[in-house]
Amino acid sequence: MPDPIEHPPAAPADDARRPVRVLVAEDSPINLLLIQAYLKHPSFQLDSASNGAAAVEKIQSAEYDIVLMDIQMPVMDGYTATRMIRAWEDQHHKRHTPILALTAHCLPELQQESLTAGCNAHLVKPVRKRELLEAIQAFTCPQPAATPERIQVQVPEGMDEAVPLFLEITRAGVRSLADALRQSDYTKIRFIGHDLKGSGGGYGFDGISAIGKLIEEAAKRSDGEEVGRQIAALTGYLDRVDVIYP
Repeated sequence: MPDPIEHPPAAPADDARRPVRVLVAEDSPINLLLIQAYLKHPSFQLDSASNGAAAVEKIQSAEYDIVLMDIQMPVMDGYTATRMIRAWEDQHHKRHTPILALTAHCLPELQQESLTAGCNAHLVKPVRKRELLEAIQAFTCPQPAATPERIQVQVPEGMDEAVPLFLEITRAGVRSLADALRQSDYTKIRFIGHDLKGSGGGYGFDGISAIGKLIEEAAKRSDGEEVGRQIAALTGYLDRVDVIYP
């Protein structure tokens, strides 16, 4: 019985006629050829980078709808490239481009490392065509009902100048948390979580205080999985927050 027809995902909702722009960071010509075969359709527009450093450069000079990031590459690995991309996006107030990690390793701790580095999902090679198409669709064509709502925060009077600095420090704290989690430094994680818990509400960001409390509690238990979830929650909060000044 023949395999069912696998339809490629539609283009992003902002322009249904535009192809999905995909950056493939892959050093293996054979693996790149396979992905190109999977995505050989007018619905996709592919670009490639042979290592993580080249992927970072391309992200900084062009816009993509999604990145397929090989983890083990020369010059710069996928973890490092993803962290650099997220740091650059935060620094320049860019939206986070979805990044799908592609690796031959399926160990839970390595999957968690991908997510902690900033990847949105972790796909294990050899990835099947249907699995890849579904993952791309999940991160480029979200259903309207699943679109996260914006978070509006009214800044307390007199805090206009302090809030941008606080948010910048908090974004830096996300990167510090990710680094500490990779090193299993739960003392540092607990300290950062405690700081977030105590400072967020004072600037009007009760959500940051709540997440900081959960991070602190998870660090006390050395619960890396929960810390990873809360790092992702904090990243999502910062991506969705709209600051309203008095």
